[in-house]
Amino acid sequence: MHCPSRPTHRYTIVTPALALCSALLLTLVAVEWRPLVDLDGRIATTTHRWAVEEHGVTHMCRILTDWVWDPLTLRLVCAAAMVWLV
Repeated sequence: MHCPSRPTHRYTIVTPALALCSALLLTLVAVEWRPLVDLDGRIATTTHRWAVEEHGVTHMCRILTDWVWDPLTLRLVCAAAMVWLV
């Protein structure tokens, strides 16, 4: 029987570092840190302007969000994967 190997030293350092970064970002969002909120606003304004100017890209994104990443589509993909794995 194959025994799982122990995590390497690299993973024992990376995992807490990523958790700390996530906790820091969550805290900054929760306290509505002004530089982060301003950056978010600038990104939203820029992407909205880009979406209005580029009708083809906007249409492609609508197809992706309405059909490809639709919850029903993803459920069917997960069901097919489960059937295949069984």
